[in-house]
Amino acid sequence: MAFPTGWGRKCKLTVQSSKVPGNLTNFPVLLTAATLPSEMFDADGSYPALSGGGDIRFSSDADGSTQLACEIVTLTINNDPALGKAEIHVKDPSLSGSSNTDLYVWYNKTGESQPSETDTYGKHNVWDSNYQLVMHMNDETTSTLLDSTSNSHDATKKAANEPVEATGIIGKGQSFDGTNDYVATANASDNLDITTTITIEAIIKPSELINSSNADYITIVSRQQEPNGSVDSYTLALNPSGKLHFGTYGGNIQGTQVSWSSGTVYHVAGTYNSTGLTGALYVDGVAEVLTSDNYDTMAGGANALSIGANDYTALGQCFQGIIDELRISNIIRSANWIETNYNNQNDPATFIIAGTPETPSGGVSGNPWNYYAQQ
Repeated sequence: MAFPTGWGRKCKLTVQSSKVPGNLTNFPVLLTAATLPSEMFDADGSYPALSGGGDIRFSSDADGSTQLACEIVTLTINNDPALGKAEIHVKDPSLSGSSNTDLYVWYNKTGESQPSETDTYGKHNVWDSNYQLVMHMNDETTSTLLDSTSNSHDATKKAANEPVEATGIIGKGQSFDGTNDYVATANASDNLDITTTITIEAIIKPSELINSSNADYITIVSRQQEPNGSVDSYTLALNPSGKLHFGTYGGNIQGTQVSWSSGTVYHVAGTYNSTGLTGALYVDGVAEVLTSDNYDTMAGGANALSIGANDYTALGQCFQGIIDELRISNIIRSANWIETNYNNQNDPATFIIAGTPETPSGGVSGNPWNYYAQQ
């Protein structure tokens, strides 16, 4: 039966307008176990979701007539629902900065699986066409990571478990050793070959002390024009003075923050317009005052994206700690967009509040494993 017929439960979820500084369109909302009804995660309860999330659906209306695209990264149920886990991203067509926005999660139906990744409601369509790469930084295998967009910029680690998957900030992330770990995409001139406008966002948790006495740059992500080359397409890093830095070979912008605590989580973002000669840097959703703003072109060419090291062939300027949730767009994301991302990722439980679950009209009341026996 087609959605929403036969789903056993639904629950309203409310995005708090106080966490959305301005109206946004097609925003990817993060949901975790803290934002979803606990009964979903109760494996031996009356209304569990399917382990893996095959039956999870979302809509923008209470009747389920307007389905929303979603990506289930993780959905784990347990006999103790407090041990359940979730990382889900849902494309909300319209988030309001002036009034709360409701969406609905549907669950508790056997025999279901998630739509294919290319489906209208599949994971590729969570991410608008301006996203060139979205990497949740969890292992696909011990050697590979996946891009969630339709661009297929999947990446390979230096070696199996180098870096190693670790508990991240949202779900899983990658822990870099600061010496020779990296993750690199394929070497190709494609839509990561961004030369005009760009936004890079990431969550970092450094495990070395980062301050104004650094001897070298500490790279979050970089794209060199050529292996072992000296011309950057674009780089987001911390510079030797400890300042957040977006750079090309001939240009850069730098922020003011020079004190980064070991073991502390930060959301960092940089935007850059090489033709409009504008840029911005953000730490935890707040725009930095720029202490340097020199602009130059972003060099193109057939070159890999390197995560955690400036050049994966030279293994320089390496990051030590965890990198999570890397996103690259070929437009300038607004300050409102970046602040909302920070609010959502930093504290999902205050960003979105779950209501009271209910059995929808035409749904199945009770344990879904009894459903087909009832027909």
